[in-house]
Amino acid sequence: MLKNLTDFNPDGWDIGQSPTDKIAFYGAPPISQRPGGAQSPLLGMPGNQFVTYQFSLSPSAVGANTTVESTFTGLTGILTTDFIVAVNKPSTQAGLGLVGWRNSATTAGTIYMNFANSTGSTITPTASETYNVVVMRGGPVVSQSITPAAVPAGTTVEQVFILQGSGAAGTAIVNAAGQVVGVNITAGGSGYFIPPSVTFAGGGPQPSYVLSGAFGGLDQPAATAAMPYGSGATGIAVVNSSGVVTGVKITNPGSGYLAAPAVSFAGGNWFEPGQFAVGSKPSSQTGLGIGGWRVPATGQIGITYTNYTGSAITPTAGETYQFLALNEMPPMSEFVEYGATITTPGTSITSSSTAEQAIPLTGITAGSDWVAGISKPSVQTGLFVGGARVSVTTSNSIYVCFGNVTGSAITPTGSEVYVVTVGKVNPPMPAMVYPQYISSFTSVAANTSAEQNVTLQGGPIGSTMVMNYVGGSLPTGLSIGGVRVSATTAGVVYVNWQNNTSSAMTPPAGLYLFGNFPVPGPGVGNFAAVLGSPAQFLNNALTNEVQQLLDAIGLYRGY
Repeated sequence: MLKNLTDFNPDGWDIGQSPTDKIAFYGAPPISQRPGGAQSPLLGMPGNQFVTYQFSLSPSAVGANTTVESTFTGLTGILTTDFIVAVNKPSTQAGLGLVGWRNSATTAGTIYMNFANSTGSTITPTASETYNVVVMRGGPVVSQSITPAAVPAGTTVEQVFILQGSGAAGTAIVNAAGQVVGVNITAGGSGYFIPPSVTFAGGGPQPSYVLSGAFGGLDQPAATAAMPYGSGATGIAVVNSSGVVTGVKITNPGSGYLAAPAVSFAGGNWFEPGQFAVGSKPSSQTGLGIGGWRVPATGQIGITYTNYTGSAITPTAGETYQFLALNEMPPMSEFVEYGATITTPGTSITSSSTAEQAIPLTGITAGSDWVAGISKPSVQTGLFVGGARVSVTTSNSIYVCFGNVTGSAITPTGSEVYVVTVGKVNPPMPAMVYPQYISSFTSVAANTSAEQNVTLQGGPIGSTMVMNYVGGSLPTGLSIGGVRVSATTAGVVYVNWQNNTSSAMTPPAGLYLFGNFPVPGPGVGNFAAVLGSPAQFLNNALTNEVQQLLDAIGLYRGY
């Protein structure tokens, strides 16, 4: 008789009670679960929203051999809860690098960018340049307190930190038969984006005491050596989409628990090699920059600190950094939400008539995109928005139809941001990863920076990008001072290498990961927002593990 394992069961099926239970199909030899971080159960989470903004910014001057953090305020749309994934400076300046960015946790519309100068002279970043800023909302950002070591003068140091959830606690529930039948969660903790491991320890008898002394007081515990502790209990933690432990599913109740064993949780982070990584240091320290991120091993983050000064600098201890590791994400919707700014409203709308006006909006494709909805941010008596459209011939604009029902002319308010929902035949991916082996870079002169180009097959134009070197730690004194995408040539990416030493250095050949956010900058003052599916489902390491496991048990045949 044919047995359908799912039986249309919405709760799914759990085959086996523990990783050591052996499973087989088609008569293949039974095997237990393969080892490796990619075998951890992965959590399905709500969609992650990526929003690309474009701002015209004028950073502060940067003195010789140091860093300066520039503060930018009044950036409409940036929220205090946003995580800044990427920032791209649109041009290169020899000796200047962008070595960190962060969001304000208290003031909306405020961001900070850390600029570094490797040379012996002051450099002023070009004024009024248009920067791409990509933020993520609702995604699996890890927050963790770390205490880095000192960074020697005029050099770089990569430091590796283990990431895991924290704060979860619970009390085991034991029945009369000495078995663990559940866990009462007393604290859910945070940062558990995959189920952490659960450990039950102890659970032996409570010590008994004997009466002694003239007043019948309690004396030493009676001997209990012959009464063993309980053993064998195992469980799987249950976590929610916010990274909080909500329960424990008991997979083996064990035996011999005459008292409740202690419950502990460990791990709970999904970071895997093959993902690109970014992060945020919560404060600025003059002369200190971050010249690279990577995932060196499961559940770890590598941070390359760069010291541009002549004295050692110790990064502030106990600061809570934010980290993000991502794979590619397919879009969750065919719609992109734009913010379109009308800076000059054009001619007024005459009485009792309608008129159509164009709004520039980079990223609109003529002949295929369509406007699904538009919202004007303020009310003007007698004026209404009668719809919007995309031209069949002209890209990068939408056309808004205004109507005037009064007896006098009305001019739509200027400098307003209209929210426009645009449907796309080919919706952009929120995040892409380009692994590329680069066989050679050219030499970078001493105490300066040099921009070198890389061509990525299929790379988009005018998007936003970050880069990780995953072949190991970067050579001492060398760091990444920014990455930008060509605004005119598809697939061309410019990498800004900073050499903080007194000798010429050549960036290493090896594997690099380019994390790309394909939505192009929508224009100064505008934004473009897309939704992506959870990154964890597209982990290349997990895909390989699943295929090998299915082949090993005979369920999948590669021939």
